Amino acid sequence: SITYVEESASFVCEITSGGNKIYSSAVKASVTPRPITVTTATDGKTYDGNPLSKQEYSITSTLGLVNGDAITGKEMVSSQTFAGSTDNTITDIVITRTVNSETKVVYSDTDTLVKDNYTIEVVEGTLTVNQRSITVKATDAEKTYNGAPLTSNGYTISSGSLVSGESIDEALLSFDGSITDAGSTPNTPSNCVIKNGSEDRTGNYNIHYENGTLTVNPKPLKITAGDGSKIYDGTALTVDSFSTPASLSSDTDYALVSGDRIDSVTISG
Repeated sequence: SITYVEESASFVCEITSGGNKIYSSAVKASVTPRPITVTTATDGKTYDGNPLSKQEYSITSTLGLVNGDAITGKEMVSSQTFAGSTDNTITDIVITRTVNSETKVVYSDTDTLVKDNYTIEVVEGTLTVNQRSITVKATDAEKTYNGAPLTSNGYTISSGSLVSGESIDEALLSFDGSITDAGSTPNTPSNCVIKNGSEDRTGNYNIHYENGTLTVNPKPLKITAGDGSKIYDGTALTVDSFSTPASLSSDTDYALVSGDRIDSVTISG
């Protein structure tokens, strides 16, 4: 009998009839390799700064290992840390059989003496790291009108989070928003760059942006109509003069902004 592919045996096949040999022929027997398929695991996760690996596999072919055989050696070193994917490879497969406490290697893809007992097809799974989603929101800002433009570089991460050790490069973060006169306007953030030390990790994030609002509120202004008096002469007394608080007075909150002037005012009385 023969067990392994590297073994062979010759036999003589005889056919007799009534005690007479009517046919005789030499026969050579051999064992052909057993085909199996080894499929490595597929796995995925959201980017967290740590490597993703999955050292699992299964035999997915109709034919499995011969009863008593087992995969006892393999090399699975694939990993994926940053956003993207890679094949989950398996190499250096070793199959052994233990009989009466004696272990025999029956397959090794690096040993030509036993490499032919199995033909192994490897179907590689995939290791996938997905981008981490965050939303960068420009913070709202407001002030009372003072003649100078209102801008703001403030922001928050309104949803999601950064991986520990990573931060937004605030020197590169941009805000498109400015308002001088009373009213409001959007403050739009852009160009968010995320780094770990000097390493750019932006590609690991799916970055969304949310506008803030810049608001300039009207400044209160006090206009005081002028006083007037005269001796009765039968004509109406009118006074067209008026005044506003000086910028250095105790009433400065109600004064004109420096550089502004009143073009016209209607006084009734």
